[in-house]
Amino acid sequence: MLWSKQIFKEFPHKSWSRNRLDKIIRKTDRTGTSKRLPGTADKIEEVETLALSQEDLPQTHHTQRQIAR
Repeated sequence: MLWSKQIFKEFPHKSWSRNRLDKIIRKTDRTGTSKRLPGTADKIEEVETLALSQEDLPQTHHTQRQIAR
C-alpha cells in the first residue's frame, strides 16, 4: 500500500511491520477507526448462555466454533 510506504519513510526508527500497518490502514478505511469496536451486550449474554448451558445438560455440548457462529 502506498500509505504504509510513506509511514515507513516518515518514521524509520520505529520497528513496525509493513503487514501490520497495511492491516491497520485497511481497517481504518473500512470502519473509520483503528480502535476495536465494542461488543454488544446481547452477543456477550448469548455466548455466556451457550457456554454455561453445557454444565446443566450433559451430552448437549457446543464446540467453540458452534458458539462463535
